[in-house]
Amino acid sequence: IGLAGAICLIVTTIEHWRYRPPAAQTDERSRLVDLTAERERFLGAGRGGHLARLPFNEQFSLEVHERTYSLPRLPSGWDGVTLVHLSDVHFRGVVSERYFQRVMEEVARLEPEGILFTGDLLDRRDCLSWIPRTFGRLSAPLGCLFILGNHDWYVGCERQIRETLTACGWTDVGGRALDLTRGGDAITICGNERPWLGRPPDLAQVP
Repeated sequence: IGLAGAICLIVTTIEHWRYRPPAAQTDERSRLVDLTAERERFLGAGRGGHLARLPFNEQFSLEVHERTYSLPRLPSGWDGVTLVHLSDVHFRGVVSERYFQRVMEEVARLEPEGILFTGDLLDRRDCLSWIPRTFGRLSAPLGCLFILGNHDWYVGCERQIRETLTACGWTDVGGRALDLTRGGDAITICGNERPWLGRPPDLAQVP
């Protein structure tokens, strides 16, 4: 395991060095929201919590990336749109609900026009109750849209997750194609949860 871990570290480091941003990306900046000082308040009771107490741990360092893209085919009504992309929060109890409430505060400060969540919300069923006090605190003019991921499938409460997020004002686009309008122009958002859940969206009627 030690050798395999070392090999994986070398490979991922090389891939990181070789990374080049896509041609459509015109700007990129990032900032670190260091919440380490509040670590004791954010520690939960989940298994493996001792690892979160190790020195040089980045579990409580929230990195916010801001990227700008120039897309020639984007309708003019969508010029300048701001979106927040969230993914892989993995609620499982090691990091407490309070931490994720803090994360959502940072998201709200960005004042996005739309928020997209792309799955892996739960690792434990008993964290389902966190959703209204975390994701339920977010809103955006263009809506909050979500799909689910393989961890949501593993945990076995997919229906309850969908119902809870929907009750909090989020729109489920798993296996769907949804039109959104801004500045008089419509674009289509599609959500694909394959291979774990449902079917791919039917694009037959999409322009």
